[in-house]
Amino acid sequence: MKLKSLYYNTMIYIVTDVLVKALPFFLIPIVTRFLSVEQYGNISLILSTIEILTILIICGTQSFYRYCFFNDKYNNDQVFISSILISLMMLSVFFVFLLFIFDGWLKLLPIVSFFQAIISITICHYQLSEKPIKIGMINISLALLSFITTIMFLFFGLGFNGRLLSVIICPIIIGIACLYLFKDKVKIKIVDSFILKKSFIFGIKSLPSSLSWWLRSGADRFIIQYFLGAVYVGYFSLSVQVSLIFSVVSIAINNSFSPKILKYTNERSFREVCLIIFKAFSLIIVVGSLIYIMMPIFFKILPNKFLASKEYILPLLLGIAMHGLFLISSNILIARNKPGFLSLVSIFSAVIHVIISILASKFIGLNGVVWSGFISYIISITILIIFLKKDYFNDKF
Repeated sequence: MKLKSLYYNTMIYIVTDVLVKALPFFLIPIVTRFLSVEQYGNISLILSTIEILTILIICGTQSFYRYCFFNDKYNNDQVFISSILISLMMLSVFFVFLLFIFDGWLKLLPIVSFFQAIISITICHYQLSEKPIKIGMINISLALLSFITTIMFLFFGLGFNGRLLSVIICPIIIGIACLYLFKDKVKIKIVDSFILKKSFIFGIKSLPSSLSWWLRSGADRFIIQYFLGAVYVGYFSLSVQVSLIFSVVSIAINNSFSPKILKYTNERSFREVCLIIFKAFSLIIVVGSLIYIMMPIFFKILPNKFLASKEYILPLLLGIAMHGLFLISSNILIARNKPGFLSLVSIFSAVIHVIISILASKFIGLNGVVWSGFISYIISITILIIFLKKDYFNDKF
């Protein structure tokens, strides 16, 4: 893949991700008109539950698929179907377990999470195949379907149940469509039990890395609420929402550059891997700088009561930049079959992040909390560099 293709794919990822994030944003004034604050919070909690269940049900098997895609050790179709079968087995476990905990429509959340896992596996395949347009079509279809059904159900007077129904049916519909796209792969009659076992073990080792992401993205708000109060949660949430565009760009850059890093790592091309990482991170820094420069213009259109959020933008942007560097560099560990170490570093960093956030909330305030992401990712990258210097840079394969 030429450098021109890398930037082309990056732009597609960015444009589609912005569109996907924009639709839920435009839903906010509509949903809040029909739901109470408590109901809106309950929907958010349900969405968070789906995120956790999806991580547990997919069980890290997409990482094994990423590892296998650019080498000839395993049949990719068998690896793909093993991810679906493991997700199906995990669905059975959680469905039975949560059947006695959840009530009403909530009993379907494991099924929703299973189809969300199918969507994630499909997106992983298209990412590795360097087909960003198909990824964009899947993500936009899901966001658009959610947007349309939510508005329709709310205007039909279904209220909270209407929003919940949209949350439930949309991933199921798109997930079924994804299964249809890969009907030939799913039709495999003989499943390789060895690959199934390898996928499960590899996935288990990768699972803490995914869990650490949720720990980072969800814990801060609860910590701020407990120690500082709801007003500071509002400031923090607005800052995060404003900086979300940089996060979208950073992840899009990783999605675009990671297949090349995986390929060069498997080809033992030391110089090319370093060059790709440098170019990707340089692009992240340039975009982040431009966003920060334009922030004062954006805050001029916001009400004065939200201006306090402005001072929290810089540390959040720096944290996102370090997260981008960590994501890009961690592709080497995936290609080197080191998912366990990557998970260990990720979960350690997430715990450090939570500890710093708690201490900062208690003794420093919100400023300390917003810097916690930057500090914890600096620690993660330092550990990663030390490990790669020993395992990767010194022997140069």
